[in-house]
Amino acid sequence: MRLEQGFHNKKRLAVLGSTGSIGRNVLDVVRQYPLHYAISYLSAKNNGTMLLEQALEFKPKAVVLLDTQNKYGQKSELYAKLKSEGIDVYDNAHDLLNIASATDVDFVVNALVGFSGLEPTLSAIKAKKNIGLANKESLVVGGELVMSQIQEHGVSLIPIDSEHSAIFQCLQGECRKTMQRLILTASGGPFRDVPIEKMPDLSVEAALKHPNWSMGPKISIDSATMMNKGLEIIEAYWLFKVDASPQLGLPDMRQPIQYALSYPNRLQAVYPTMNWSQKLNLTFEPLDNHRFPSVPLALEALRHGSCATLVLNAANEIAKLCANTNLMKITLLGTGASQGVPVPLCTCPACISENSKNKRLRSSAFIEVNGLSILIDSSIDFRIQAIRSNIQNIDAVLQTHHHFDHLFGIDDLRNYTLKKKIPVYMSESTSIEVMSRFQYAFSSKNKLLGLVSLELKIINEAFTIEQEPNSVKIIPIEISHGAINILGFRIKNMAYLTDCKSIPQASLDKLNGLDVLFISALKHKPHPSHATIEEALAFIEIIKPKRAILTHIHHSQMLKPFQQMLKPFQQMLKPFQQMLKSFQQMLKSFQQMLKSFQQMLKSFQQMLKSFQQMLKSFQQMLKSFQQMLKPFQQMLKPFRH
Repeated sequence: MRLEQGFHNKKRLAVLGSTGSIGRNVLDVVRQYPLHYAISYLSAKNNGTMLLEQALEFKPKAVVLLDTQNKYGQKSELYAKLKSEGIDVYDNAHDLLNIASATDVDFVVNALVGFSGLEPTLSAIKAKKNIGLANKESLVVGGELVMSQIQEHGVSLIPIDSEHSAIFQCLQGECRKTMQRLILTASGGPFRDVPIEKMPDLSVEAALKHPNWSMGPKISIDSATMMNKGLEIIEAYWLFKVDASPQLGLPDMRQPIQYALSYPNRLQAVYPTMNWSQKLNLTFEPLDNHRFPSVPLALEALRHGSCATLVLNAANEIAKLCANTNLMKITLLGTGASQGVPVPLCTCPACISENSKNKRLRSSAFIEVNGLSILIDSSIDFRIQAIRSNIQNIDAVLQTHHHFDHLFGIDDLRNYTLKKKIPVYMSESTSIEVMSRFQYAFSSKNKLLGLVSLELKIINEAFTIEQEPNSVKIIPIEISHGAINILGFRIKNMAYLTDCKSIPQASLDKLNGLDVLFISALKHKPHPSHATIEEALAFIEIIKPKRAILTHIHHSQMLKPFQQMLKPFQQMLKPFQQMLKSFQQMLKSFQQMLKSFQQMLKSFQQMLKSFQQMLKSFQQMLKSFQQMLKPFQQMLKPFRH
């Protein structure tokens, strides 16, 4: 590692979440105090461009880029530039734990967002690293564990949250037992004065406009709902467990960051501070629990204990994901094969089953992503599917192939084309079959006649669906459907492959890094144009998505038999689970015995040390006695003769 002059005298920092709002402010503080701090490690979730700029400026030993959106790879320009500078690049969540506990780190700034910050916090504590904590969720979901570990390992946890930093500073040199109350204040966010009846109609964009702070999207949303204040109450409970008095500061995160980095010292401020010579008008009003129910909910969770606060945080993070306009929503409109389930006149278990999961319409999917609504296949059951799923808009159709069960609902798109033409993307071979049956649907005169009005788009490579201001990239995936080649589609980290028999290597190469894979699995019995369940599972093993979902399932396959198939394995697992439970009990007993043995060993070592001291004293006494005997021996010499 390159050591600049005086580096060993500087506090070496690992900044987790360096491209976020807090992380950028941390690096700004480091810029202002170059003789006091040096950067050992940086990490980011997806902003590789900013991470590269930061790394080139601060020259860390290594960076961690999780790259959950798969924008960068080992062969990317980003990796090449960092490697050329001698900066290592890692991409695994476990690497965050490694840099948080690295030997060449003196102080860890945890500016990660959400539950993901807990493990690095614990890793840093166990490695005896002092921590500047901006990740309040570490305490919300694991407060008892974190604080017990801090006590055990003797490290300092300095809050970076502005309110908690102010309280922390107020309490320096004070006896906490004398504190009577702790008061947290809040601006009220962008919705403080919005009429309550208008609250349900407020947009995500409105929630992101905080009146005082410039923050990341999660914290901005939490501030708008006041959930952030609820989480801060839980954080304050674990940090202080007392009431306290207020401290005032300007809304500049660099001040609490500077204090945390320099603690227990205090560097001269280079940022604007409160001007106490000016007149201050401070107005406080009680929280409106009806407008902001998040705070009383957080208090209720705190009363119930750590499990409840963990659930509260999880619910809040999922709610934020649901509000994220970039989140992809996938609705499987149908998962059945060409005949659907049930099949007329069939008395197989699936067809006569009362279980709703054994009633499957023909396969198709509806994707909502980046503000666009995309239909994959106009299934022959589309009319029922559209009504059942309340589909209000379709911006584009992706057609996998021309078989009737995937195509013959095309005319039911009519009402969706009353105000606009809908583009339908398909391969050239599919277009020939489609035009032979539904040429009228693509006529320029259809809109005037009230008929379905579609626009043919022939594709053979990646393309972008654009409707200002929204757009999304689509990657067609060529697969074999027995005698014909058809298309699957990749949208971001999701791929949809129906009626698949085999996948060529060139297409497999396009399926790396998937979060979700939808793949057809007709039945156990071999079929000339469809993958069996076993073949589909083999493809899943090759592609290795984070999650795989089977579709296009034949009526001979039903939910209950699968459950029955699993039962023997579940029964087989039971003895192992019992053994594991017994082993855990034994391990716990062994740990207690080991702890007792360590205590006994410690006592024995102390006794041994005392005995050694006594022995040393006795040896000195013996030596003195021998010295005392020497004159008597001299006196006795004549008598011996």
